[in-house]
Amino acid sequence: MKRFTGEPNKHQVTVLDRKGREVFNEEFDLNLAVIEFKKLLRERIKLQRQRQYLTLGKYTTDPAQKKVALTEDYKTLAEYGIQEHGYTLTLKDLGPQVSWRTVFIVEYAGPMIIFLLNYLIASRKALNSIQEYALILIIIHYGKRELESCFLHVFSHDTMPFKRIFINSFHYWFTCGTCISVELYYFWKNPEYSEAFQYLLIGLFCVFEFLNFMCHKTLKELRAKVEKEVKSDQYGELKMRSARGIPRGWGFDLVTCANYLWEVCVWTTFAIFVRCWSAYVFLLFSFYQMAEWALGKHRGLKKRFDGQEGRELYPKHRKAIIPFVL
Repeated sequence: MKRFTGEPNKHQVTVLDRKGREVFNEEFDLNLAVIEFKKLLRERIKLQRQRQYLTLGKYTTDPAQKKVALTEDYKTLAEYGIQEHGYTLTLKDLGPQVSWRTVFIVEYAGPMIIFLLNYLIASRKALNSIQEYALILIIIHYGKRELESCFLHVFSHDTMPFKRIFINSFHYWFTCGTCISVELYYFWKNPEYSEAFQYLLIGLFCVFEFLNFMCHKTLKELRAKVEKEVKSDQYGELKMRSARGIPRGWGFDLVTCANYLWEVCVWTTFAIFVRCWSAYVFLLFSFYQMAEWALGKHRGLKKRFDGQEGRELYPKHRKAIIPFVL
């Protein structure tokens, strides 16, 4: 194992499961990174690194006692302050894992496939332009998301629990892919608005997709700046994943999660275009989830960039997801 920093600082480290049973007790250099400790655990107890969730001290259900999770693998056990917790860690097995990239690819493929199938079945009868264009818009949106997942996104974690692939996919495969396409191609009433209005909505849809892409590109470039700074660091990749910056431009000057803002605009435009109740329901579900994520990210960035000890101060006027409102 490679040394992270400083001289050796060896001490007996005990790892317990959540029932208090000892699963590991060995001497370890506290100046080595958490990832090195996880590698050692994998050798000793045959549990994949991605399945290991470590917290300081003994497991407790007391809400008054804050649990400190070892989530940043490049930090050392000494930096986490293991000595203040009796050199003890608690281990939780997260169960079978799947990569974030795989989950994204699977969940975004579903709506395109389901829409296309229902379109092909329904095309036995005459379809109008709105039903035709709706399929194209869905493929543009989710095709873009697939490409971003493969080539643009940097994920903070390698994996997530395998069961999440079914939970995440349900939202996209059923709420979007199935409900909207079934209503649109089998139970839909033509709103009969003008062709000019159709093209206006399609144009807005494409503009919002472009703005969303530029936000993702901006976030990627923020990570790239950190990557250059830590390129020579043996844990540079881990540091890059957990790095954060203050994004600017493309809507970020108004809200913390401009990518979510433009995503909401995309689905609002789509819902107005197809005039399906299921599209409005999907929009509401999506907005609720994105708002929850945005508020969490907003709080995290304000806490990180507090203007103290040389750190940049996070812009006070920014909202989380809706300019001037939320």
